Amino acid sequence: MWQVNPIICAKVKEFSGRIYKAKDFLEIVHLVDLDGAFIDDEQVQIKTGKEKADPKNSSKPYYAKEYIYCNSPENIKKRNKRKRRILDKMILLSKIWRSIPYSTYYFSCNLDHVIHNNANMFDCDKYAYANKFEDKFANNPHGVIEFLQNEEIAIAMDYSESWNFVKTGTNSLKRSTNFHLFFTKPKNPR
Repeated sequence: MWQVNPIICAKVKEFSGRIYKAKDFLEIVHLVDLDGAFIDDEQVQIKTGKEKADPKNSSKPYYAKEYIYCNSPENIKKRNKRKRRILDKMILLSKIWRSIPYSTYYFSCNLDHVIHNNANMFDCDKYAYANKFEDKFANNPHGVIEFLQNEEIAIAMDYSESWNFVKTGTNSLKRSTNFHLFFTKPKNPR
C-alpha cells in the first residue's frame, strides 16, 4: 500500500539533505492537476478521431466537459482510481515531518486549463503560453493572486468544501482551482 505521508516526508528530507531541518520550512504546498480523476468510469471513452490530437503525442487523453477520450480507457480508469486514492490521503494531511504544515491544492482539469482555458494544450505550445503568462505577471505578483481569485475559476468554498465539490460529478473536468485559498488562509508564524 502506498503510504502518502512517509513518501512525501522522504521527498522533503531528500531535498533538505544535511542542510535544512524541519524547523527551516514554513510550509509545504503541493499543487496537483486533477486530470478528471474523479469522474465516473463510464465517462472515460475511446477516442473517435474527432478529438483534436496533439501532433507530437497522439496518445494523450482528450479532456472534454463531461468525458475523457483516450486510446486506452482501461488505463485511464486505473490511473484515475490510483490518483483518487492518493489524493484522498494527501488532502487529509495537515503536517509532515511531524511539524511542517502541509496542504494540497488543485488545478482542474489541469494547470493549462486554469491558466490558459485550454485543457488540451499541445506540448509544443506550453512553453510559449507559459512565457506569455510570465510576461504578464512577472512584475505584478499580486496580479497572479487576483487572477486565481477570479470567480470564473476560483471555488468560493473553504478547503474541505472545495475538495468535496471537485470530487462530485464532472467537476474534476471543469475549469477551477482552490489555490486562491492558500493566499487568504492565516499563515503560521514560525
